[in-house]
Amino acid sequence: MTLMRTIALATLWMAVLIASSYGQSPTSSPNRLYAVVFEFVIDESGELKSFRVEKVVDPNSGSTEAVDVRVPDSFVSAARAQVMAKGYKGTLEHGTPKEMYTYFFFDPKQPDRADIQPQKRK
Repeated sequence: MTLMRTIALATLWMAVLIASSYGQSPTSSPNRLYAVVFEFVIDESGELKSFRVEKVVDPNSGSTEAVDVRVPDSFVSAARAQVMAKGYKGTLEHGTPKEMYTYFFFDPKQPDRADIQPQKRK
């Protein structure tokens, strides 16, 4: 297993732990939140070279196994904008930009938002 895959799995476990210990606010919909893991590459000049969905998981399941949830293009675009806004710096490995991983919570009732943060249960 490559170092980047190990980092991706660790990131995914963090998403599972965070989301399973948090709930949605009482005024929000009762839908589930999903964690969408993205793999992306930013070159040394800061340009986003690739951006794709790695997998979708249900944090409430306690597993990092992928679930069959369709992620709409509007969510992918919103997540891409979030990544670019964070200003990640490209990293080279043997002269080639390295893959990086991140995740965003996805609410199917809000398909164009990648800025959702679960609220702590009371």
